[in-house]
Amino acid sequence: MDGDDGTTHGRSDSRGGFPLTVWNRTAGKTADLVKKGAKAAGSPKEVAAQSDIFISMIADGPALEAITFGESGVVGGVKSGSVFIDMSTVDPEASTRVAKAVEAKGAKMLRAPVSGSTVLAGQGTLTILASGDKAAFDRCQPVFGLMGQKIFHVGTGDEAAISNLSSI
Repeated sequence: MDGDDGTTHGRSDSRGGFPLTVWNRTAGKTADLVKKGAKAAGSPKEVAAQSDIFISMIADGPALEAITFGESGVVGGVKSGSVFIDMSTVDPEASTRVAKAVEAKGAKMLRAPVSGSTVLAGQGTLTILASGDKAAFDRCQPVFGLMGQKIFHVGTGDEAAISNLSSI
């Protein structure tokens, strides 16, 4: 997770009793979560390797691709059967490239950009539109439920990313 939104979502996930492993491009931004019991990871690859469900919240498509590809990227650590939830507002092309790489490793990817502020995230009242594999979406409901009250599965591809971009 990255930035203020990622940190806020991390607080929500830790309240739900989920074990939390965190990484941020700016290491100091995870300090509060680590003090509250989260484990700090050294890279996105390490987060993916240690997680059955992992979430990114990144500034844009190039940043998403930067944390996904490369020696320390998600693709190097992702486990077959895991679920990568990208909650960033990114272009569908970047989302598709990342999904193909993650799914080639036997994992599933959900695109679930959020609508709402960090205040709503902290309250767990975001609206979440998610697309991707329906079984993966159903499996992730307990995690989504910590962050949002209105959660919708809107398709199996990039529908959520496209819907979110069209509402901006």
